[in-house]
Amino acid sequence: MYLTEAMRGCPWSCRFCVAAHVYKPVRKKSAAELKEEILAAAPLSNRVGLIAPSLTDYPHTGDVLCIDGIDFSITSLRASQRSAELIRFLKGHKSVSIAPEAGTERLRAVIDKRITEENIIETSRLILSGGVETLRLYFMVGLPAENEDDIRGIISLVRNIRGLSAKGKVVLTLSTFVPKPFTPFQWHPMERMDVVKERLALIKKELLVVRGVKVFHDVPKYAYMQGLFSRGDRRISRLIEGMSDREDWRKTCENTGVDPDFYLFGQRDFHDILPWDFIDNNIPKENLWEEYQKAIAES
Repeated sequence: MYLTEAMRGCPWSCRFCVAAHVYKPVRKKSAAELKEEILAAAPLSNRVGLIAPSLTDYPHTGDVLCIDGIDFSITSLRASQRSAELIRFLKGHKSVSIAPEAGTERLRAVIDKRITEENIIETSRLILSGGVETLRLYFMVGLPAENEDDIRGIISLVRNIRGLSAKGKVVLTLSTFVPKPFTPFQWHPMERMDVVKERLALIKKELLVVRGVKVFHDVPKYAYMQGLFSRGDRRISRLIEGMSDREDWRKTCENTGVDPDFYLFGQRDFHDILPWDFIDNNIPKENLWEEYQKAIAES
C-alpha cells in the first residue's frame, strides 16, 4: 500500500492526543497536490492509504475517493454528520473505523471527545447498512476518571451498534491509555495494571458471546513500557541501554535502579519541572494545565 498524508494536525485537540497538540497549526494538502501524488503512485500500487488524524475534517476527501482504479484505505472517521456524507464513497470497502474512545457521555466530556452517543450510533448504522464488511471501533481503557460505569458503557454501546444490522462484523480494538507529553493529561498517572486487566477481561467476557463481535486489545505490559518511555527523563537512557541485552523491561529496571512506579503512577503538579519542559512547541504550559483542570472538573 502506498501511503500519502492528506492533512497534518487535527482541529479537535482531544485532551489525550499528542498529534493534535504538537502538529499546530493544522495543515491541509490541496486537492490538486494530493490527486497528483495518488496518480503518480498508481503505477506502483493501486492500493493507497490516506493519512490524517481526522480525515473527516479534510475538505477534499470525497473528491479524492472518487478517483477511478484506486483501492483506498482510510484512517478512522469521526462519528459525525460529515462522516455520514463520506460513507457513500466507501461502498465496497472491507473496513471502516470510528473511534468513540470512551463508553459514556461523561467520560467523553472528560477527554473532550466532542461526539455524542447519537453521533456514534447513526454513523455506525450508515456504515453497516452501506455494504462495508467490517466496522472497527476504537476505545481506550484506563482513562482519567474512568470507572466501571464507563466500562459497562462500552459494552452497552457495542451491543446497541451490533443490534443495528445483521450485516457485517463489528471489531472492537481496546488500547490502554498512556499519558503523553505536551497534552493536558501529561500530569496524570496511568491506571494500575491490575485494574486495566480486570476491565479488559470484563469487556471481553461480555462481548465475545455476542454474535458478530470480535474483541482485540493491546498487551498491557507493553502499554506500561510505553508509559515509562513517554513520561521518563534522562535516567531512562540507562533502561534503554540495558534492554539491548534483554526484552524484560521490568527486570532491566531492577538492574539499572530505575523505579518505574515513579514515572507511571506519580501525580504531577503544574509547578513540577517536567523532563520535556525545555522543548518549545508553541503551546503555553498554562494552557495545557487549564485544560487539565477542566477535565478534572468534568469528572
